Amino acid sequence: RQIYSQHFSSFSKAFYSMQKNALLDDILAVLLEYSNSSREEFIINRYKAKYEILNYKGFHEQAQNYIRAALDACEKINSPRLRLRILEDYRDTLSKSNNTSWEEYSKVLSQIETTSDLVKEVVQFEENLKKISVLVSSSKTHPDADISYRKITEDILHKVTEFAREHDNPAYLFSAFNCEYIYGKTFEDKFEFHKRLARLEKMSVKESYPLDIRLQIVLFLMESSMETGDFLLINGLIYKTDKILPQLTPEQKKTFLPRYLELASIYYFYENDLQLSQHRINQLLTIEDLSEEHKIKFYIHKIGILLAANLNRYAVETLEQIINEFSSISKHEISIRLLDLIISVEMNDKEEALNKLQRLRYYIRKRKDSRKLSHYRSFLDLVQKLLKRKNVRYTAIPALKTDWKNLIKLNLWIKAKIESQFYYNNILGYWQERKTIVKV
Repeated sequence: RQIYSQHFSSFSKAFYSMQKNALLDDILAVLLEYSNSSREEFIINRYKAKYEILNYKGFHEQAQNYIRAALDACEKINSPRLRLRILEDYRDTLSKSNNTSWEEYSKVLSQIETTSDLVKEVVQFEENLKKISVLVSSSKTHPDADISYRKITEDILHKVTEFAREHDNPAYLFSAFNCEYIYGKTFEDKFEFHKRLARLEKMSVKESYPLDIRLQIVLFLMESSMETGDFLLINGLIYKTDKILPQLTPEQKKTFLPRYLELASIYYFYENDLQLSQHRINQLLTIEDLSEEHKIKFYIHKIGILLAANLNRYAVETLEQIINEFSSISKHEISIRLLDLIISVEMNDKEEALNKLQRLRYYIRKRKDSRKLSHYRSFLDLVQKLLKRKNVRYTAIPALKTDWKNLIKLNLWIKAKIESQFYYNNILGYWQERKTIVKV
């Protein structure tokens, strides 16, 4: 569109339509070539075009130089099919050349045979990946079917993992890991799945899996440990992972560090180390190129840590930073208003807290989804009774219950205020109830 507006907007459509279409076809052809190919594949295609022209013109000896260059470039990428096509071109070129030796020709034939066998294996491997995808989808859409989707998928998964470990190629290993992950998430309960991830993590270190795969396993295993309550495993996992952080490339840091630091911060928050929890979240907030949505979430995590540590003035500063810095704050309006109210209560500013409570109550009443927010109204009723020193008994509000990912526990906070308890002790008690050790 930019090229059209700059160069063709004033041209006669009737006279220049052919030239415009020809230019557009050329542009699209180049973009398509680059978008669908890695740099190495693009280089190989250029070599391929050159030797095909030379062969067409009858310069078979010169064509062989470009074929060999294309084969060397093939070593950098994992594409047995492309290598096989070039080897077959090499064979055909040698058969037309007057200077071909039998030794060279038979060597190429041998390479073709070996590569052809590998291509057959790769085709079967790729077909098995598709089978697993279809079986997983079928198990979800037809859960009452007589077919044992789990058993069939398990048999195919064994073949996939066996092939990947035998050939020890990063692409195959990553595909096999993804299949194991999908299989576990679909057919296993959270404890079986957790054990699978733990075994994969040990194997990835022992067999020196590519770092990208190991990092992916670490994130999944940390989340699984949180879900199952296997907190002892997380401690060792963080200790090992911290050692490899200096090895990360800029791209790996970009994709891995945000989630890793967030999970580490959440873990330390529940493990009674608020200082280290805040240190990790501060590290996280210094990462460049975080989306605004993620930054708001991480700042809310930080406020949760500060409230648990009874550092209310710092919580006020962090909340003001969120309100002043981010334009998408409206998506988190209720959460922000609730935090503002809680901080005012913690600061013993009764009058200000009551004003904020009434404004929040009005805001909820005017929302289109007001009926769905009745649990917040119940929470505000408890807070109002507390502020007015009325006789109030703590009653848990089921809809306010959150999982471990949310550091601000409204039920535990109001319980602590009503029963004159230390809020953070309630959080630690909640965490201890979930703690377990899963034997791998």
